[in-house]
Amino acid sequence: MFCLSSIMKRCCSCFLWIVLLFSSMVMSCDDIQSLVGNDENICKITVLSSGNGNVSVSNYIGTSVNVIMGNSVTIVATPDDGYGFDGWYIAGSDIPVSKETTFTFIVSESITLTAKFVKYQSIIPCPTVIISSLGNGSVSFEDSDETALNVVPGEEVTVIATPDDGYDFVGWFFYDPNTPLSTEEVYTFTVGNVDIRLFAKFEKSETSGDADSYSKLKEKEREAIMSYINSHNIKVVSYEQFIANDSITDVSNNEYVLVDDVYMQIVNNPKDNDEAAYGIDDGDQLNLLVRYYEFDILNGDTLTENIYSADPDEMRVTNNGGSYIATFTSGVMLSVYGSAVPTGWLVPLRFLSFTRKQSNLAKVNIIVPHTMGTSAAESAVCPCFYTITFQPTVY
Repeated sequence: MFCLSSIMKRCCSCFLWIVLLFSSMVMSCDDIQSLVGNDENICKITVLSSGNGNVSVSNYIGTSVNVIMGNSVTIVATPDDGYGFDGWYIAGSDIPVSKETTFTFIVSESITLTAKFVKYQSIIPCPTVIISSLGNGSVSFEDSDETALNVVPGEEVTVIATPDDGYDFVGWFFYDPNTPLSTEEVYTFTVGNVDIRLFAKFEKSETSGDADSYSKLKEKEREAIMSYINSHNIKVVSYEQFIANDSITDVSNNEYVLVDDVYMQIVNNPKDNDEAAYGIDDGDQLNLLVRYYEFDILNGDTLTENIYSADPDEMRVTNNGGSYIATFTSGVMLSVYGSAVPTGWLVPLRFLSFTRKQSNLAKVNIIVPHTMGTSAAESAVCPCFYTITFQPTVY
């Protein structure tokens, strides 16, 4: 027979025990909070926000909490829309602590950390329009005297070509030297999302008569070359000195040597410090990757270059009894001037060796007269300066 009074007494005892246990837990929490100012094992962790975003401490209410030393704590940074998280920093300083939005660390002392938020910047590509002249004439933008202009995609740009006396304007060209974009001296176009380099081509007028005869143009070319040599403090050594010095030009002394009407400076020749470097033997053929920069000495303009292009030019070279024959097979020079390699480019090949090591590539500086330059330089009686590096495609 069940004793109701006995059961009720037991239930009341259990209930009382649960109440007392819960009360002791609450008191324990209160005791911890009351001991914050006195207990050295309690640390205060505070998180602040700088910029557009929110901060919190995981599993705690509020942004300033008390944590027992040695325990871990997790803080969270949440940027607003359109903003990014820059990092957690010690408050009042530029000392970074973490770049993670959710950062967990072991508490060793009281500390205040600031989450810094920054606004996302909209990155709009600003293409560059570069203009230059090929031949006797000048170029400019409608609203600027510069020859390079940063513009916004979709913007209209106007370029102006002005031929010198005795010369005619042929057209504005991009890569194809045979197909002008425009034959108007004043040319307006809309810029896309990529850089563009235009050159204005000028040719001697058929009616110019004796005023700008070929002999006078060659004299202007010689004067321009000598002016360039003098202004750049170039020291020209004789071919005999060059050969006696083991085909070396002293770069520290800015030495050049005149070989077949080309002023040449060998900046680096792999054979001087690499026994594995090799040349192009008689009857052999070699494919060379080429990085170059082309400068119009007569008019003071950069014409073409591929220094910063993703792909180098490529040329195929054959040694035929000591004479070199070469054609461009890809790249900017092929697109602009055609497949024929300027004969001035071939002059250094007889003195160079080659390697694929990026740190030891063959490199030259050359001043090329119009007679040994591109077809455009020959037409305009225009000397050019080149910096060229050569790298074989395979051994």
